[in-house]
Amino acid sequence: MKKQTIIIIALLIFSILALNYFGILQITDNSYHTGIPPTDLNNMNTVHYWQDCWQGQAEPGYTELLSDTKFVTAYSSDNNLVLSERIAMDGNIYEDDIVEMSYPVKGWYVISIKTGLNNPWVDVVSKNWYDSTKVMINSGAVAPQELQYVGFGDWDEKQSARFNMLEIQFKGSVVGALRVSIVAEFTSGVPFTSNWDKTMSTDYAYLLSGKGAIWIEGYGPSDVPQFEIGETCPIHIEADYSGPTIGENGNWELWAFPHNGNPVIKIKTWSYDYFRETYNWVIPTGLWKQGASDNKVDLELRNTLFTTSKVKISSIDLKAKAPPTPTIQVTPTAPQVGETITVSMQANTNAQTNEIVTAFHLRAIYTDNNQEIVYVTSIVPTGQNPYLGSYSFTPQRAGPLKIQVWAHDKAGRESTTPATYTMEIHLGQFRLTVEALDYDTSLAIQGAKVTLYPGDSSKTTESDGKCWFDLEKNTYSVTVYKEGYRVETKTAFVDKDTSITVSLHRTTLIWNLKVIVADEDGNKIQWADVKVGGVAQARTDESGSWTFQNLPDGEYIVSASKGTQTGSKNIVLDSNKEITVVIKKPITEQVLSLNVILAIIVVIICAIVAFFIPIPGGTIGKILLIVAGIVAAVAIYLFL
Repeated sequence: MKKQTIIIIALLIFSILALNYFGILQITDNSYHTGIPPTDLNNMNTVHYWQDCWQGQAEPGYTELLSDTKFVTAYSSDNNLVLSERIAMDGNIYEDDIVEMSYPVKGWYVISIKTGLNNPWVDVVSKNWYDSTKVMINSGAVAPQELQYVGFGDWDEKQSARFNMLEIQFKGSVVGALRVSIVAEFTSGVPFTSNWDKTMSTDYAYLLSGKGAIWIEGYGPSDVPQFEIGETCPIHIEADYSGPTIGENGNWELWAFPHNGNPVIKIKTWSYDYFRETYNWVIPTGLWKQGASDNKVDLELRNTLFTTSKVKISSIDLKAKAPPTPTIQVTPTAPQVGETITVSMQANTNAQTNEIVTAFHLRAIYTDNNQEIVYVTSIVPTGQNPYLGSYSFTPQRAGPLKIQVWAHDKAGRESTTPATYTMEIHLGQFRLTVEALDYDTSLAIQGAKVTLYPGDSSKTTESDGKCWFDLEKNTYSVTVYKEGYRVETKTAFVDKDTSITVSLHRTTLIWNLKVIVADEDGNKIQWADVKVGGVAQARTDESGSWTFQNLPDGEYIVSASKGTQTGSKNIVLDSNKEITVVIKKPITEQVLSLNVILAIIVVIICAIVAFFIPIPGGTIGKILLIVAGIVAAVAIYLFL
């Protein structure tokens, strides 16, 4: 009986391990929190294809298309733009036969991303094109390049046709999977035969989040709480992956940078990745400095090479000795982008200390992304008890703005609580607010993608389920998408500040959509850009079409464009469908072409009448008729 029990337990353990290995039952998250199992990515190994004697990515020593297999996306920061690490690919096609039936002549890369298990692969780099909103090209080209032949001098004529290297970086935090393929144009060398394209190798990698975030528990990310010496500051940390690739480059680190000139402090180093925890930091003696002009402290979370998140705190010896919170007035109350904002401030001394106020500190921060645009500590007050001050600045973008003002006294103490004023900086004349709610629960949906038409701009809903657009007077449509929900589209006429609510229905239904792009004459258009709501985008192939797979059911605006030609179509996707989107030139171009045609017709008619039909006045009459025709033609061209 004991032997049978041991055998059964052993079989159970073996079964669980096998299921976990094949991704059917996952004990650990071997998808690195992307939801895409490694089996869907060929376990990050390169796939090699054949064309006659040629094999993709088979040159000895260079059989992997991507040298690394797992990439962190939010790895470096440049002017608030989050960029991935540099991802380089170096393709080749190899053969070792004496006789070749075909030859590769040109090659290019096709790069795609997948942001969820049920989401389709979306091309971001292909032949002669790349999505500049998602990808930055550092070196190389997306156009087909002549392949470089390298011989190895063996009797069997081993040789490799090498691709030019391509290096890219992703813009923003793209999390999911990466697919890179090399495509070659082949020729048989036989006259009057056509060349053909073939994918020769494909490699995969994970796109991992390198994001980190910190905040002080009990406070918002834009707040500046004050702590006394010896008081505990609860710092909440949420960190994903710290290095450029898994298992490489270091750790997450928490640092403190005092503004008063005191030494920088490394608070803590973590030897592990992907954690959510709170670190209770006891404010050390000496963090606050007597008489300093600024006793605030920047707390920064770093993933080895750069700061991913930071917050401010204020230090003080005793809060009871802090100057009172000042009062402020802000004008105008609803400014436009580029309009100057003036903050007037007033403060009194602390009755217990009677320390004079020597300065006002002012901070302005966009609360949608915690971008600090103003931080000044040298606003010298006038008068005495009350102390008066004023400061002006000009915001350069739309968004929610918070203004904070502290009084600072001679001893180096600052107000425990700043005076605070929040406002919206407007870009357009009116604001359209979109709220996404769960249809069944009426709860706010965070992270829903909201795409606006016309304009084709997108935003993501915040924790309250809302996002907004500053717009001019017009009629707009918004498409709201969230994985696991049916896509919904709603239209609103905006002639004042307007709010709309979009309720999303949960769904597990997915469909395929084939989109054909054609011009007004019915000719199918190759390489046209196609977007399906804010959910997916691609480019039509040689047949002038593209099939989007695994789209959730719902209402979509399908738009297509090539050059100046554009078109769109509203559809309800409730089954596998095939649609045609007709693209046209802008009306101005059509009108211009019509004007030119009419002008030419008028001149021709006048010329025919002048030369073939007798008219009064003889030659002078004919000349006058031609001149009148030219004048009429010019008038038609300019004013019709």
